[in-house]
Amino acid sequence: MNEISRRDFFKSFPREVLKGFKSIQRVGKKPQLDVTRCLAWGGMSCQSCYLACHLRDQAIVMTDAKPVIYQNACDGCGACLEACRIVNDPPSIAMVEGQ
Repeated sequence: MNEISRRDFFKSFPREVLKGFKSIQRVGKKPQLDVTRCLAWGGMSCQSCYLACHLRDQAIVMTDAKPVIYQNACDGCGACLEACRIVNDPPSIAMVEGQ
């Protein structure tokens, strides 16, 4: 069994875990974060959606260790939603009609 540090795991998380997911292009839909269900907003350490985002630091920004989603910078691929589903049930991200 190969041991990997937590830091290295989270660096490779989007590539390794989401490698099998197809891009889920939802026409006209953008992610919306429900902070009442978000692990990071609840005081836990979680960056899954942030690390999964290929537009990191544009569409999802970590502010005070909490994700903030900017819908105007998001392309609606859904990677953040799939990453959230892996660690959070029910997920705190939902795809909604873009504003």
